[in-house]
Amino acid sequence: MRHSHRPAKRILAGVLALSIFTATQTVSPISAQGDDLIAQQEQLDQQKKDLDQKEKELSKLRSDLEKRLLEIQEDKDRQVEYRDTLKQQINVLEQQIRNTEDQIDQLDREIKEKSRLIENHQQEIEADYELLKKRLRAIYMSGEASGLDILLGATDVNDFLDKSMILQRISQRDTQLIEKLKSSVERIQGEKDDVEQNREKVMQANKRLQSQKEELNSLQKECNAIIRSLQGQQDETQQQRLDAIREQEAFDEELARWHREYVANQKAQQNVSSSQPTSSVPSSSSSSSISPSEPSSSSPSSQPESTSPPEPDPPSVSPPAPPPDPGPAQSKYLWPLPGFTTITDYFGDRPIYGYHRGLDIAGGNVFRAKIVAAEDGVVIRANKTDSWGSGWGYHVMIDHGDGYATQYAHCDEVLVNVGDHVKRGDTIALVGNTGNSYGAHLHFEVWNNGTRIDPLPFLRG
Repeated sequence: MRHSHRPAKRILAGVLALSIFTATQTVSPISAQGDDLIAQQEQLDQQKKDLDQKEKELSKLRSDLEKRLLEIQEDKDRQVEYRDTLKQQINVLEQQIRNTEDQIDQLDREIKEKSRLIENHQQEIEADYELLKKRLRAIYMSGEASGLDILLGATDVNDFLDKSMILQRISQRDTQLIEKLKSSVERIQGEKDDVEQNREKVMQANKRLQSQKEELNSLQKECNAIIRSLQGQQDETQQQRLDAIREQEAFDEELARWHREYVANQKAQQNVSSSQPTSSVPSSSSSSSISPSEPSSSSPSSQPESTSPPEPDPPSVSPPAPPPDPGPAQSKYLWPLPGFTTITDYFGDRPIYGYHRGLDIAGGNVFRAKIVAAEDGVVIRANKTDSWGSGWGYHVMIDHGDGYATQYAHCDEVLVNVGDHVKRGDTIALVGNTGNSYGAHLHFEVWNNGTRIDPLPFLRG
């Protein structure tokens, strides 16, 4: 009897071994797959940290380049304004120089005319002087040099009176002629002296104007050299900016690829969690599974310096149900900026500014208006410290599951942290004007598996 039980025991042991082997073969692939997904999630978490660091570096580079371009443009504008002012001053000086040159030409003509008059008077003086000499010579030759000689030589009283009158008239005429010529010469010479003095003053003024013009021309040359130098710096910085933009575009693609991998990993973990039996899966595997609404404790945070880390999620929280696809008259997401409905820029191509990958909702220049979550989800990005933020400024991204996410950009303040669970309608940020923005507004984006799509159909209702 003792030997008869041995075959049964051996068969029972074989059955148990086979059942254990079968159970092991059944559980191991699922467990291994879960471990692989957890490892992939950890790798995604590290990639997220690397992306956050890269985003900060790119953001700082873009911010520095934008600031440098602004400074160069301001310097250039000042130099151009200064050059234009110099040009205006040069134009005024050139007009003044032309005026003084016209005055000098006019004074030269006056001096020439005065000189001609003096020369003519000199000729008259010489002619009158020759006539006077002839008269004096005639009187001398007649021997009638004095009134006594005339009186003694007169034959009678009438002869005496006639000769006396002639002498008187000659004397008066000679005296008047000499005085007239003398006065005329003195007058003309005085006028000529005045004109020459005036001409000298105008000449000195002209020299000063010429000197000022030369100085302004020199300053203008220096200003043009500075403008050319600034233009070179501007061109170089603009090229660096274009390189940074291309690098930013590559970063956006890298971020989109990360989001696709993140979504795929979440779906895979959900499938593993739903497919493995609770009796045959070790508890460690199930506790490590991560869903879109329940990121692991190692989920990356773009705000490591935040002093208010997100509160731990309660274990009873389940992933949000994926929102239904929007119909033509069905609203999928809640309007993210309550009280403000003006759309200033739509999704799509723009002739001047390029392709717009979101929806701009005007905040009416009301800063710090409330921005709410469009749907339940988990915060996977929250930039609260970098005001440029790759052009988005302060921004938030919420993962809603099933490959969908929404992003809220140009905020004045972000009120949530990475890992926070938010509900539809929760206030997550405040309207601002940070990043590449002009005026208070919300830039709203919808992502699907790493691709940004038109948000408007998701909001219409």
